Amino acid sequence: MNSSVIQETAAVQKPAHELRKYISWLFAVIITVLVAGVVLEVAGRYYIRLRTDQLPVVFGNANWGGLHEYDPDLLWKMLPNQKDYLCPYPVSTNSLGLRSKELRPVEGQFRILALGDSRTFGDAAGNEHTWPALLEQQLNAWVPGNFEVINAGVGGYSAYQGMRFLEKYVCDLKPQLVIACFGTNEWGEVSQGAGGLVDWDDLTRRWGVEVLLREAVKGAAAIVEPSPFGPRRMRMSPGEFTDAYVRMRKLSLQVGAGFAVMYLPSDQEVAQTPRIATIVESLTAGIAGYIGADFLNPKSMFPDHCEHLYADPIHFTPAGNQLIAGYIADTLFRQYQKQAS
Repeated sequence: MNSSVIQETAAVQKPAHELRKYISWLFAVIITVLVAGVVLEVAGRYYIRLRTDQLPVVFGNANWGGLHEYDPDLLWKMLPNQKDYLCPYPVSTNSLGLRSKELRPVEGQFRILALGDSRTFGDAAGNEHTWPALLEQQLNAWVPGNFEVINAGVGGYSAYQGMRFLEKYVCDLKPQLVIACFGTNEWGEVSQGAGGLVDWDDLTRRWGVEVLLREAVKGAAAIVEPSPFGPRRMRMSPGEFTDAYVRMRKLSLQVGAGFAVMYLPSDQEVAQTPRIATIVESLTAGIAGYIGADFLNPKSMFPDHCEHLYADPIHFTPAGNQLIAGYIADTLFRQYQKQAS
């Protein structure tokens, strides 16, 4: 074989060899990227689970699989269509997962939406002895069939969750009045590095890689420009608490509903002499004035000796709920009582 043939053969083999080398390199790159992607996705999923465990929620209030279920917007909500579920007091829910009777068709009745935490939900009271249920009974005793009170209270809820509830349901429920009563679950401490309630993001609906990238960007931004207020300490700050009420007021106005802010005292507050306004009470009253809402505070209605009105330091017996319902009726709906008499 002469030299020219050998050179031609080598010339043909060289590109083929380079092509195989390029394909092998490209294949290796693809495999590396895929493996790295799988590793990052697994790491992201682990991070999602870790962050979920650090959520600033009161998981003790959630009886998973029994009365409550996870909700991507509200963090948790009650299961619908429960019948006398023992907590140990009987709890029933309607088709919306609310501790109320099924909603009546809109036929001109005055519909009140009660937002709140376990005190509105009615811890330690049966279905007919929560303050929303008793308020409906009292108002309809004055004007039969004219009122409907929806109990949207859920154990462990905060003003943030009340705001999110209104965002989801106010247009469907179409209330004439919204009564919001929060201020118990907002102030608990969060673990180091955990976000607050307003930082909540349903990471379970995102890719693990996406979550890692988002958190890396947020972390870098925090390093470059840290918060002037320091690391988060509470589930909600007083400013966030205020903003949630401002938003609830706006959402209520969008459907033409009135809005009232209610404060409910603990047993220690009504037992002390003289009765001094707490920080949360003053904050809540200030918010009501700031947003132009009615402020409800039945504190003055509680007698000095009121052990029979409290089931524990913050929750009410049926008698306590009756006092609250009577106070609301007398404060906001006195004209109906005059009509009935």
